[in-house]
Amino acid sequence: MGARESASVLEDAPIPTFPRFAEEGAGIETVKDRFSRVSNFVRVLQAAELPAGSKKAVEVAGKWILLCNTDNRLFAVSNICSHAEEKLDCGRMGRTWIACPLHGARFELATGRAMNPPATKPIATYEVRTVDGWIEVGILPVGQASA
Repeated sequence: MGARESASVLEDAPIPTFPRFAEEGAGIETVKDRFSRVSNFVRVLQAAELPAGSKKAVEVAGKWILLCNTDNRLFAVSNICSHAEEKLDCGRMGRTWIACPLHGARFELATGRAMNPPATKPIATYEVRTVDGWIEVGILPVGQASA
């Protein structure tokens, strides 16, 4: 058995569960499942590099995501306007929104909802967290299931 087959066997190996701790009806979790769940976040920036009131675009899994530190919270949204396809990191940021620099369309940072014309479609939002002084961003947009 080669190294590749060994890795595959290990990834699919079940993690032992004990009946008194397992949720009723829960399936058996594999190492691969647990790794996928844990690795859905990518470390992108030291938290100190994004002070309150600032924003910064970062690349995550081939997509440009805008990190915003405002209203005592961190937000992660697509860096592209759903109307004009303009970079949002060049736009104004309010306490709860980001504006497109081209036409002024505003997007709610928490949900991605388009708040005013000319934009009518939302932008993607991403999970964001701080771990050990680093900002980590979810690889998939909120609401999109992992493969």
